[in-house]
Order: sequence, then structure tokens, then C-alpha cells
Amino acid sequence: WIQFGISEKVRQSTANGYIDIYDRYIKPFLGHRSITEIDVNEIDAWLVHLKAIGLSASTRKKARQTCNTIFKFAIRKRLALQNPVLHSQVPANEPGYVTQVQEPLTLKESHSYLERFRETDLDLFIYLALFTGMRRGEIIGLNWSDIDLDALTIAVKRTAKETTLKRSDGTSKTELVLNPPKTSHSKRTIPIHPPVLLAIKRQQNRQRKQKLKAGSAWQDTDAVFASELGTRIYPSNFYKRYVKLIKQTDLRYVRPHDLRHTVAVLGLDAEIPIEEISRLLGHS
Repeated sequence: WIQFGISEKVRQSTANGYIDIYDRYIKPFLGHRSITEIDVNEIDAWLVHLKAIGLSASTRKKARQTCNTIFKFAIRKRLALQNPVLHSQVPANEPGYVTQVQEPLTLKESHSYLERFRETDLDLFIYLALFTGMRRGEIIGLNWSDIDLDALTIAVKRTAKETTLKRSDGTSKTELVLNPPKTSHSKRTIPIHPPVLLAIKRQQNRQRKQKLKAGSAWQDTDAVFASELGTRIYPSNFYKRYVKLIKQTDLRYVRPHDLRHTVAVLGLDAEIPIEEISRLLGHS
């Protein structure tokens, strides 16, 4: 399945995610069983065990979905006659489950975000998120060469994502990969408005200071959002920094992706045509 069952159409980082789920949650519990001997009762027992060891419903659903694709592949290759996953119990959210999705910011809250983050290293991130609705991965994936200060446009050409890779000794490591935008609509050109232009210039000044401080240790990656040594920042580290800064303020917490929702809602409230909002966000 790993060699021939995962579609060549999916990105390598996505494929690595499927393999990681298999290695963590499927192989240790079902890997010793012949695929023709596994029935729906065993799948249900496996899912119950995953719940017992503390896995969330979301993780259990991903494990079940991955197991489903393995059985579908086995049937296609005539290695199995039936798919017991189809008749297994779908994991449900626990009572009292609260979604991570937050209510979009109000216009007043958005202004507060812009103001409070302005003197931090996430200044430009917040401006881009709230003025353009770009995804976190798209913002972190930006290169300086994507920003045209003459035409006042930003070209969305890639997205940054972390992927887990298996080493030959069985251990794993996390790497940052740059993928092309997910769809043709996601690859787009966004106008730079005056407040964003000022934020870009502030970011340029910050990075110049970083470069001077790093000296010969600086790595010129062209990344707009770089570490103290010039390497591109990992999305997970970026998020930790984001949460830490919010805790230092009285701002209401929303996820970075909720900033994108905020752009859509405020745009609709301002009676901007939905087609324009759709193009800005890179939707079809």
C-alpha cells in the first residue's frame, strides 16, 4: 500500500502523513494480522482501544480513514474480498466536545490585533492575514521575490508545511517543505494596500537588523519570515510564538485560520461582492 496504494496525485508531505498514521496507530495493533482475517469486530475493538489510550475522535477518524484506504487497495489488488472498515463504528466526538474554531474577530478586535502585534516580529503576519486572508502556510512560504513593490502586488506561489519523515533506524524527524498552492485558484496575485506596504517595510528593517546581528552565520533563503539565522520559520514554531504573544495581551484568542474567516465575514459585512472575496481567498 505504501509503495503502490497512495495516489501519485497527493503531495509527498500528505503521503508522509498517511504513512505516519499507519506507523503510529495501525501497524502496532493490526500489523501482525493477515488482512483476510480481520473482520468488523476487530476493527471496532481496535478503535475502542485507540480511544482507551487517549486519542481524540479526530485522530481516531483519521486512523480509521487510513485503514479504509488500505483495505480498498487490498480489494483492488485482489488480496481481500471485503472491507470491514466500512461497517465499523465511526468515532464520535465526546460529550461536551468544543470545536477549536473561534468566532471571527469583529472590526474593532481586528484593529486591536493590528495595533498590539505591530511592535512584534509577527507584525507583518497579522497585517497580511487580516488584509488579504492568506493562509498561514502561504504567508510563511512567502519569499521577498514574491513581493513586487513597484506593482504593489504579492504573488502566492507556494505554501509551507511540516512533514514527518521516517529514518532508516525507525525514528522520525520533522522537516519543512514548500509545496505549490493546493489548487489553481490558490495560486493568485494579491494587491498591497498602504497599511500592508508599511508593514512590509517594517519587516524589511527587522530582517536587516537580524542579518547584521547574525553576520557570516546568516543563510540567505529569501524567506520573508526567517529565524535569527535566516532559515524559514516552521509553522509550529510560528504558532507557539503567536499564542505566547496573545497571552501577553488582553486580546481574545482566535486561531491563525480564524483570521482568514475574519476577512471573509468583514468583507461580506462591508457588502463586498462574494466573487471578489472568493478570489482574494483563493477559493474556486
